[in-house]
Amino acid sequence: MPALDPDKLAELTSYYGAGFLAELAGLYVEDSQRLAALLEQGLRTGDREDVTRASHDLKSTSAQVGANRVSQAASDLEQAVRRGDTLEQLRALEAVFTPLFREALAEAELLAKG
Repeated sequence: MPALDPDKLAELTSYYGAGFLAELAGLYVEDSQRLAALLEQGLRTGDREDVTRASHDLKSTSAQVGANRVSQAASDLEQAVRRGDTLEQLRALEAVFTPLFREALAEAELLAKG
C-alpha cells in the first residue's frame, strides 16, 4: 500500500498540474522533517507543548499530500498529549508514527524530484 494516497495525488495533479504536485511534495519534505524533529525533541525533553504543536501541524500537512496514515498517527499523538497521557504512552505512539512518516517522506522526496 502506498504511503501517499494515489487518489489524492491524482486529484492534486488534475487540479493544479504535476509541477505544483512536485513543489507541494518538496515543501512537505522540508516542513515535515522540521516538525518531526520538533516532535522527537519534545518527547525527548518532555516538552508537551512542542509535541502538541508538532503533531497538530504534521496532521494537517500530511493530509494535504495524501499521507493519510501519517496524518492519523499524528492526530493520535495530538489527542494523547491533550488527554494527558504519559510520556511513555506518547513514545509508544511515536513508535507507530515514525515508520509511517519515513515511508511517506521517501515517497514525497521522489515526487519532489519530478
